[in-house]
Order: sequence, then structure tokens, then C-alpha cells
Amino acid sequence: MSDATDRDDSRPPDDLSIKQEQLISALLISPTQDSAAESVGIHRATMYRWFREDAFRAQFREAQTSLYRHSLARIQSATSEAVDTLREIMRDSDCPAPARVSAAKSILEAAKGAYSQAEIETHAAELERKLNTLIEYYERHQEQRGKR
Repeated sequence: MSDATDRDDSRPPDDLSIKQEQLISALLISPTQDSAAESVGIHRATMYRWFREDAFRAQFREAQTSLYRHSLARIQSATSEAVDTLREIMRDSDCPAPARVSAAKSILEAAKGAYSQAEIETHAAELERKLNTLIEYYERHQEQRGKR
């Protein structure tokens, strides 16, 4: 597992080598960092050295964020179907009572969470508006003091 070919002094400092790009992909799907390094044929010391490089860490974070956003989008696209399923269970008199109660609780908890999030966003927007007003007031006050 030599890493002599992993160094390419002809590439710009922010560009990753093919091995580095392969490692990032492997890190996203492997159970451990060591198994990711092994799967692309590099020594783990090389991997740890790469993690000390800003460009590598930035690309890795970007890949993690992209994967996370993609996963969230998939979850969001399934929520409507999940709610429909819960509603069916909740309304189905042939389903056992515990299943119906559980479905109802799940819907109520989700509604509570959505309401709480909306409240937080409303309060955050109001606080931001008030803060901006205070900043504008402070800046005008500072300008007036400077003119004296």
C-alpha cells in the first residue's frame, strides 16, 4: 500500500488526486475510516495526513453535506406517504387498538413538532427584525455623535 503515487506536485494545491476523491467516496459508505483507506489501497497514515489538508477536509465536508441533504430530501418526499399510512391505520377499525393509538400519537407528535418549528422561525424572524432596528438606531446615533 504505497502512497508514492498519491503525491502529484503538478496539480494545483486545492485540487484533489484521484485517490483522494476515491477515499472521500469510500469514507461515505464504509463502516470505518480504516476500511475506507484499505478499500482504495492507501495506508491509514496517508489518510490521516490528508485529513490535515484544508482542501481535503473541505471536499470531505462538502460530500458529507451533499449526502445528508440528499437523504433529507428522500425522507421529505416519503413523509406524505407515511402520513397517509398512519391515517389509514388510525382510521381502520380492523387494526388493533394499540396500533391505532400509536398511529394517532405519531401524527400528533409530528404536528406538534411542525408547529414548534414554525413558532421558532416566527420568533427568530421577529428577533432579527428587532435587532436590525436596534443596529440602525445605534448607527444613526453614532453618526450624530460624530457630527458634533
